[in-house]
Order: sequence, then C-alpha cells, then structure tokens
Amino acid sequence: EGLGDIFGQFFGGGSNPQRGPKKGRDVEVQLQLTFEEAIFGLEHEMSLDLDDTCEHCKGTTVEPGHDMKTCATCHGVGQQTRVMNTMFGAIQQTVPCETCHGAGKIPEKVCTVCRGSGTQRKKQPINVKIPAGIDDGATIRLSGRGEAIGGGEKGDLYIHIRVKAHKHFTREGDIVLSEEHVSMVDAALGTEI
Repeated sequence: EGLGDIFGQFFGGGSNPQRGPKKGRDVEVQLQLTFEEAIFGLEHEMSLDLDDTCEHCKGTTVEPGHDMKTCATCHGVGQQTRVMNTMFGAIQQTVPCETCHGAGKIPEKVCTVCRGSGTQRKKQPINVKIPAGIDDGATIRLSGRGEAIGGGEKGDLYIHIRVKAHKHFTREGDIVLSEEHVSMVDAALGTEI
C-alpha cells in the first residue's frame, strides 16, 4: 500500500494534496539568565525584528477595496498537471499552481504597501514569563508569536534558556547545592556559617 501511494503521487494519481492553512516561519531565540533569575523566575521583555501582518491589507495581500479573483492559470483548482515524456511513455505529475501557489485565487490588485506579501518587517515587543526553577537548556514555546505570512497563521516563537553558572551554588534538578569548607573543630563542635 505504501509503494502504491508513493507511485500514485509521483504519477499524478491518488488524493489531492492537502490545502490546509499556511503557517509563517517559526523563530528561535536564545535567552541568557542569571542563576538567581532561573531560581526565582521573572517577566522578561524583549524586542524582535519580525515579519508581522501588513496593517494596510490585514494580511490578505489585496489592496483594500478590491477582491480576489479566480486564478487564470489553474482555473481555481490550485494545481497544474505536467506531462513528462520518458522512455516508458508519458508521465503525469500534479503540482501546486505556480501563479497562485495552490490557493486557486489571486488578488485583483496587490497591496501597495506590502506588494502582495501580506507582511511588513517591524520590531515587536514580546513579554515572556519565565517560571521559577527553569533549567538550563529548557525551551519556552509562544504559539502565534513567530513570523506572519500572507493569508495564513503566524508561526511560533521558541525561546531557548541558557543559565549562567553561579560562583557558589550548583543545581541538581530542584535541589540547590553549596559546597562549604569548615575546620575540624567547627565540624566536631558544630557552628553557624
């Protein structure tokens, strides 16, 4: 069955490719924390230069006052069938339309601000809550805070946490360790340090 599906897709048979909602690019950043910030947690504000939804066309890629029209290349199907001649005969292959990129529709007039991309590059303030006790190497995912894409959803933002080493303390999971040196007399009689 698996080989049948593979050959079916290659030779143009089988089911149509899925046309789910498009998603913008995921963004990964690294955030360095002090040992104390990782232990007690904090709210951190950062500013990232990202593709955001175009304010003029609201990400539709169409100039306001105009509509989408059916793609003349694929007639609204979103796919094109290519025929390749090989020594085994003609082979058909179905691919996304190169004009509308599989959407089936194109703008009557593209947005004059974003030139049809649906996005604008700008600085975005991002406030992230760092939970108390976060470990070095942990990742925080902020859904929908990545880059935008015209006519689709925003990607996700992944914040990779790095924790600086402390002079005196180390961690083993939720346990904070401190190595202390005491004299023989203090160890025998007890003391406060």
